[in-house]
Amino acid sequence: MVTKGYGFSVDDIDMMNPELLKPYVDAYKAEWKQRDMEMYMWFGRYATSALVTAIDATFGKGNSKYVKETCYDSIEKHNTDDPDAEIREMLKAEEAWAAESRKSHLPKPKIV
Repeated sequence: MVTKGYGFSVDDIDMMNPELLKPYVDAYKAEWKQRDMEMYMWFGRYATSALVTAIDATFGKGNSKYVKETCYDSIEKHNTDDPDAEIREMLKAEEAWAAESRKSHLPKPKIV
């Protein structure tokens, strides 16, 4: 099963030792790990959204919405965003906090 798709015959596998098969075992495990991650991401994104939307529509007022953006689109959007935008937001929040502290006449914080 580990060498599936790599073009080995049964005789080739019989002649190999475990050390020669190790890269193929690692590749097989990485493939399964990738598949598991995709299924986890799918369930977390789509199935959970469908379940919450259905329950809300049945028992609630139906305010929740099913996801409109795919996993890939949200990852791409996150990757193409300005990398410094998050830092700028944090600095802006810190400046607002400092201004609020000055208005309240709190002592200036010591930054070590």
